[in-house]
Parts: sequence; C-alpha cells; structure tokens
Amino acid sequence: MQAIGESSDGKTVDLAVGQVMELRLAENPTTGFRWQLHPDGTPVCRITADFTEPATNEGPPIPGKSGTHVWRIEAVQPGSGDMALTYARNWEASRPTAMSFTLHIHVAD
Repeated sequence: MQAIGESSDGKTVDLAVGQVMELRLAENPTTGFRWQLHPDGTPVCRITADFTEPATNEGPPIPGKSGTHVWRIEAVQPGSGDMALTYARNWEASRPTAMSFTLHIHVAD
C-alpha cells in the first residue's frame, strides 16, 4: 500500500488499477476542525475506508489532542482525477479554511 501525507500536497500520484493508497493527514476533530473532501477522485478511484486515529492508541481520544485522519483509496479505472481537501469547521462556512490539500491521481492499466 502506498502511503501519502502532507508532503504530497499539490503532487501527482501514479497508481495501477486495483492498487490502494493511504492518505494520512493530521486532524484535531475535538476543536471542530475536520478535513472535508471535495472532489474525491471519482471516477478513477473510490474511498474504501475513512476514519480518524487518536494521537495514541491508548484509551479514548482526549479533548484538544490531535490525531490523524486516514483515507484508503483504491484505483478502479484508468484515467485521471483530482482530490481536494479543506480543513475547516463546518459551521464557519463564511471564514477562510485553515488549510488545504490537493492531489492529482493518474491511474494506469
């Protein structure tokens, strides 16, 4: 499985049909900030898992402590697609986003 993180922002990722990559970005949902995904790379890929890991695997998440948002993305057909994520509080739609992340995905046979 190919691992993608913050250092891949703005880059192109090459995948083969059936290959899975894992996108991991720091997130602190206890403060209301969450990564929002749009567009999601369809139709060339699909998200097979979407979850948040706490900063430590010991016990429940602690308020104010950050973690990691994880997406597992499978390449499903040849072509190109884009993923764009914004890091913001969903109730603050009129405010600028705190961060953004983009990824161009190229899928080959």
